Amino acid sequence: MDQKEGFLAWAEVRSTGKGTAWDHWSGTDPTTPIDVGDEGFLFRDGADAVMLCERPGLPRSSTLSAAMKYVSMAIVVEHAPNDEIVRTTAPALLRQYVQFVKQKLQCSTA
Repeated sequence: MDQKEGFLAWAEVRSTGKGTAWDHWSGTDPTTPIDVGDEGFLFRDGADAVMLCERPGLPRSSTLSAAMKYVSMAIVVEHAPNDEIVRTTAPALLRQYVQFVKQKLQCSTA
């Protein structure tokens, strides 16, 4: 809101994994594949990755179907003073975020 630098990270459980269309995130901006999770991409202002996270002992309900076994994670840097900082920092931060999520969710596919 104040047009100053900002940082946002989030994760969501989903039913799709590698091969997911990333157009919703990048729009017309070019993307660069990065080695993060099962599939990752670097965008102009951040990075996104998806990974398989199977948890056989996880109780399922109508709100968390058996198909929901992928986790999508993103890191966005807004109003960065230098695009090169985003291009080098976002993938490194996303790698740490993926490891954190794997550990906390106790993914059996670590």
